[in-house]
Amino acid sequence: MKNDLILNKYLKRHTHIVKATIATRKPCRFPKPLLHLLQEKGVLTPNAVASELLCTPHLTKVAQSWINAVFSLGLISRDDDGEMLITEEGKKYLENGKAFVPEEGEWMITFCDADCRIENRILDIRKFNSTKMKIDQRKELDNCIQRSSRSLYLKKIYDTDISSMLESENIVKTLNGKEYRIIDINTEESPWISSEEDFCIQWNVSKKSVSYNYENHEYPIETLPSWAKETKEEIISQAVTNKLSLLNLDVSFNKNGKLEIPFLDSLSDETKRNLAIKCPISKTSVGNWDETSIPVEIMPMTKFDADEWFRWLFIDGINKYLTNKYFNDLTESISKKIDWQQDEIGKEEFLKDILENCEVVKEKKMLIQATLDWNL
Repeated sequence: MKNDLILNKYLKRHTHIVKATIATRKPCRFPKPLLHLLQEKGVLTPNAVASELLCTPHLTKVAQSWINAVFSLGLISRDDDGEMLITEEGKKYLENGKAFVPEEGEWMITFCDADCRIENRILDIRKFNSTKMKIDQRKELDNCIQRSSRSLYLKKIYDTDISSMLESENIVKTLNGKEYRIIDINTEESPWISSEEDFCIQWNVSKKSVSYNYENHEYPIETLPSWAKETKEEIISQAVTNKLSLLNLDVSFNKNGKLEIPFLDSLSDETKRNLAIKCPISKTSVGNWDETSIPVEIMPMTKFDADEWFRWLFIDGINKYLTNKYFNDLTESISKKIDWQQDEIGKEEFLKDILENCEVVKEKKMLIQATLDWNL
């Protein structure tokens, strides 16, 4: 994860409070006998329902109301010849006992800004009841609505968004996997709330995975989208090369797929210390991503480079007594990158040379002197 290239794109979310009739999947018992009867007889008539299910042939009006209810739930339909058929929803109902049950009232519908990386912008749908809210929550909500609703132009845009995404009889799925059927919706005079950019598209380029992050939950995308096919090298080479060229630095990828730059004494202390480059990523097939931090390894090209880097690392890292372990660990970390060994002068001569020839702050001079005096 540390060396993964992870790209993020944050989008604003918007919440509409609308008057609507929306159906949610709920356990529902009564349709099952009617569906079984349809499977057995091939037809579903009021007379058959009254005789076989109600055991009272003259209750045809009650039977017809049952049939109408099953139709309204979308469990049965008629083909072009007028024959009744069990729908896909009806088959699902026979498996799990749940059907779309309509509920009228106020609903909070939350969606994000349009983006080519998102097929379904609906984030959340939930029933709204202001009478059950605490007074302070209600006041806070009213303030948010007032702030957002000042822009009538944006209000019209978001009304259009809602209408296009939630057409009647469409089934929509939210991030948490719940499904809703839109029966009827009215966006006129519906208040809306525009929130900060807290919905995130996250693309782990290294691991070839994409997920959505919303309200501290991660929702992985099972199938990698077609736009997420580019490699780490393809995405960052252009952006990073441009960034480093401004600093007159060469950049390349090593055999492990990591970026590396040669050690130069002209590098800023910040670059030497952080070993990362922050830049926005815009050279992808789907447009811009937010600024990201790309790790970079410093690689000494020559023995002189290694000597100078060791010297800089040693001075920069002084914040305690300089034991032999500190000295040896630092030597080993550089020797892993290049065939290099510290000069034979030894630690004591090395410290004396720093005191005589380098400008170090007073506190660090005291630590170096103490190390020499006590032979740590």
